[in-house]
Amino acid sequence: MTLRIFVDTREDGGVVALHGRLSAAEVREVERAVAERGPESRVDLTYLTGADAEGLEALRCLQESGTALEGASHYMTLLLGRSVTVGPGEPEK
Repeated sequence: MTLRIFVDTREDGGVVALHGRLSAAEVREVERAVAERGPESRVDLTYLTGADAEGLEALRCLQESGTALEGASHYMTLLLGRSVTVGPGEPEK
């Protein structure tokens, strides 16, 4: 499955939703979409089914730079190796 990127621009920065599998080929496009939404943007991982090493590293870098990652499955949270918000305002346990 390829990755589909959906963007929803809002006053609070907007959401970039990832559907499918994130691979090295799509990393630049995801980073561009997040950068265009601004510093308050969030990345919704609800429908992200997997990622290669470059995709995981890109998500880690986005989170370290202040971008909120939301909706990750437990599988994706384990792959990322860090806490991710599972819903609006609810930190992963």
